[in-house]
Amino acid sequence: MSACRLPGPDAPQAQRKLCNTCRLAGSRAIRKCDHTTMSRSINAVLLSALVLPGTGQLYLKHFRRGFALIGVSLACLWILMDRTMQLASTVLDQIAAKGDALDVDQITELVAQASNSSGSALVTVASLGLAGCWLIGIVDAYRLGKAEATQPESKD
Repeated sequence: MSACRLPGPDAPQAQRKLCNTCRLAGSRAIRKCDHTTMSRSINAVLLSALVLPGTGQLYLKHFRRGFALIGVSLACLWILMDRTMQLASTVLDQIAAKGDALDVDQITELVAQASNSSGSALVTVASLGLAGCWLIGIVDAYRLGKAEATQPESKD
């Protein structure tokens, strides 16, 4: 986190800006605001980590990367949810076919049998793909944010 610095009123007009957060104008000397602000790279990392991979890239206006990560992540999530629903349906059908009372051990055995079918490799690939997207999204958002912070500001 960094504190914002405000130039004094004797600074040239281009340098006299208000702090975006506290809206304080600068005094004669450079002074610090009472607040601290999070950098854009940290905001992007938090978005990618806590919301969905790619949202940090969208925040930093890297739309192609962001939408690519979001697309792959949603595809992996769809595969995982589809497989989970198929597994639940299979187990419920087996429970209904038995008709008698089942205990936890029998239900656990039915779930284990159903999950060892041919679709488990696809679930593994989708899980690894989602974890990889999350990791790539976090690292890339941090890297992009830091690169943006080190670039000199363009004069409009």
